Amino acid sequence: MRKFLIMLIFAFGYGQVNWEIEFVDSTPDTGSVNYDFHWCSIALDTNEVPHIVYYKSNKVIHAVRYDTDWQKELVESGLFYTCFSLIFNKDNNAHLSYYRKDDALNMTYLCYARCDTTGWLIDVVDSIYGIITKDWFLSGYYGTSIALDTLNLPGIAYTSWNLPDSLHYIKYAHFNGVDWDTSLVEYDSAWSYTLPSDWPPSLKFNSNNIPIIAFHQVYDNYKDTIKLAYFDDSLNIWIIEPAICDPHGCASISLALDSCDYPCIAHGLTAALAYSWWDGFSWHTEYAGPMIGTSWAQINLGLDDLDNPHIAFYGDPLTPSPDYCYKKDNVWYIYMPFEDSVIAWGGDMSIDLDNNDEPHMAYFCESYFGRGIKYAKGTFVGIEETRTKIPESRYELEVYPNPFSKLTNIKIQAPSSKSQVTMSIYDVSGRLIRDFLLPTTYSIVPTVISWDGRDYSGHRVPEGIYFIRLSCDSISITKKVIFLK
Repeated sequence: MRKFLIMLIFAFGYGQVNWEIEFVDSTPDTGSVNYDFHWCSIALDTNEVPHIVYYKSNKVIHAVRYDTDWQKELVESGLFYTCFSLIFNKDNNAHLSYYRKDDALNMTYLCYARCDTTGWLIDVVDSIYGIITKDWFLSGYYGTSIALDTLNLPGIAYTSWNLPDSLHYIKYAHFNGVDWDTSLVEYDSAWSYTLPSDWPPSLKFNSNNIPIIAFHQVYDNYKDTIKLAYFDDSLNIWIIEPAICDPHGCASISLALDSCDYPCIAHGLTAALAYSWWDGFSWHTEYAGPMIGTSWAQINLGLDDLDNPHIAFYGDPLTPSPDYCYKKDNVWYIYMPFEDSVIAWGGDMSIDLDNNDEPHMAYFCESYFGRGIKYAKGTFVGIEETRTKIPESRYELEVYPNPFSKLTNIKIQAPSSKSQVTMSIYDVSGRLIRDFLLPTTYSIVPTVISWDGRDYSGHRVPEGIYFIRLSCDSISITKKVIFLK
């Protein structure tokens, strides 16, 4: 896989975003160390009403904003809770994943909570021997990430561990409508410095209902790799591929899928904020912001309707602050900090975008007034974007069977266009193996082309991974196929 590093212009866009900022919950600053509020997650419901789930004094609290007031309710209480991930389905029901820590039993539990008209219903999805420390620095190496498949069924990617064997794992749990199925995605045998070296995962489902997980793996003190994992139904295994390698990344990463189902990742790169995306053929990486450190930085990514990235993050580790940046027309607009009256040592920061592509954020803060969870709503000023994205449902590229040994079928559909439709096959080095020119007259309806694993010369290609790309106008879709002799 090829990878490119792109240096872009940075525009410090003060004045282009107006911020409405308010406390959701707070306590007085007593000057002593406490762990209230460090963990939170925000999501907008189908009516674009913001909801925030956060930890406070051995309680999980759900806050929803009505008009100018935050109404709060208790989800669970009595123990220590952390690593929240919140999402809403199309029926406006909240789905939440988090850890519950029980010191008395020396156990940590992966929990799932669903809110409907009857209230919050809580399941214990997995039991893990050993506890997560309350220290915000160390707990930043653990995490849960929840997403909903096309049937509105939840999946959770999370960090697990087996402390007696000094092993950490990336695991995945999916609700099948009756019960939870769990599977091991990746196990870590490179234990170092008493910290997990498989760092918190980020989960999304693509339009074909395939779970895709990004996570950060540290092999040793000099080699970090962000990996992508997806589940192959035909092989019934997790396929894991390296995506971005960097010796000085940071623990936190965040995954999103663009309108073509291609992965986009916000992450650290040589201790600076970076953004990487897959275009169907290769990875591209660019610096999105300033130095953020390697350990306790927090990063959360959202994509707008035009696939532009919006990133909430904590910046300079020496003076941590709530920060935000977004990209438009190949320019990064950076607001660091967008609120300079607070600091945020090690707490969560979460972002969601509304239908106008404007950011809503929740974050932990400390100030002269105390510790708490804050909510920020950004409104763009003087910026107009024409939404010209072509609906992805008009494009289709399917490959079956996959893997194949004799013949595979390539199903193609593209909208009617004056432009030439092409279908090309590449090997992993990017070398063109074969291509087909497709007349636009039949591109409106699905067309099936068969490939027997031969190149231009008629010779069978070697066993391995190949990429099939459909191109039309400015749209390209790429699928991977495995050839076995």
